[in-house]
Amino acid sequence: MSGTLLVAVLLLTLAAAAHQLRKQETVPVEQAARGNEDSVWISPAVLRRHSVEKLVLPEYPAEAVASRTQGTVVVELVVPPSGRATEVRAMSGPTSLRSSAEAAAWKCEFRPSLLNGIPVTIRSQLHFRFTLSRHKRSRARVVALYPGA
Repeated sequence: MSGTLLVAVLLLTLAAAAHQLRKQETVPVEQAARGNEDSVWISPAVLRRHSVEKLVLPEYPAEAVASRTQGTVVVELVVPPSGRATEVRAMSGPTSLRSSAEAAAWKCEFRPSLLNGIPVTIRSQLHFRFTLSRHKRSRARVVALYPGA
C-alpha cells in the first residue's frame, strides 16, 4: 500500500511540474544556421505564432500605386530581448516597396524569445505582400505572410 501511495505522490509531483512548464510563455527557437553567432534564427512562422506582440503593416507608397507595382517584400530583422528591432533590411521584393516595408518592420514589437530559459536575440523575417485590385479606384492592400504557418 505504501508503494502505491509513493507512486501516486510522484505522479502528482510530475503533473504539477509539467503544469508549471506549460504556464511559462517561451518561444521555441532553432539554433542559428546562418547569420550572427550572437543571435538565434527562428522561422517566420514561429515568429508570427509566438513572438509578434504588435504587427504594423506598411503603407502602400503612392508612386507604387500609380505605377501599379505589386509584389512581396521579405524583410530580415534582428530583435533583442527588449522586443524592438535593432537591424532591419529588405532582402527581396520590388525596389519601390522596400522602404515602406522596412519602416513598418521598425515599428513592430515582439515578445522576448527564450532559449533554455534565457532571453536571446533572434534573427527572422517578415513577409509583406503588396497587392492592387484590377480597378484603379479600389484600395491598395498589404498583408503579412508567414511561410510555413
